[in-house]
Amino acid sequence: MILAVLQLAAAAAGFEADALRAVEAHRAAADLPGVTAAIAVDGQLVFAGAAGMADRQSERVMTSDTPIYAGSVSKVFTAVLVLQAVEADAVSLDSSANLGGPVDQATVFDLLTHSSGLPREGNFNYWFTGRFPDQPELDRYLEEQSLRFSPGAELAYSNIGYAALGRLLERQSGQSYAALLEERIVRPLAL
Repeated sequence: MILAVLQLAAAAAGFEADALRAVEAHRAAADLPGVTAAIAVDGQLVFAGAAGMADRQSERVMTSDTPIYAGSVSKVFTAVLVLQAVEADAVSLDSSANLGGPVDQATVFDLLTHSSGLPREGNFNYWFTGRFPDQPELDRYLEEQSLRFSPGAELAYSNIGYAALGRLLERQSGQSYAALLEERIVRPLAL
């Protein structure tokens, strides 16, 4: 029995060391200052690790507890939520965004495929402040923002287009984006 426990512990330690090496290799290959990674199996965290620096200036090391922006991973979640709404006939890919202003020239499909004509970012400076617009600010921006090109005519990556999809989901469902995410993705996948 003791031998089996020791063998299991050695295998787990080897897995963790291999996983940490893989995290560091990815960080180095992508030339990133720091990265974190987690692996869950059947809803149970089996690995959490980090490599590199959380802050180069202060030389603070990245840990698995270092807060980081989720970044464009949230676009996958937003797209899943939109497609779930399409599947439930609550939203149509061909319908207008219906958010007011020029963005209503774009369809839900245009927003999903980065062909809406909206710019990449809004005028919110969130990458440097960590403060994102609240609902009224985003609504005002979308109502006043002119499009860079006719929807469907070009492709141009747009973070603000996905923020518009989040607002569309909130208005359609009557729930906050966070509540939708929790109910339809986080809990079902045990994230």
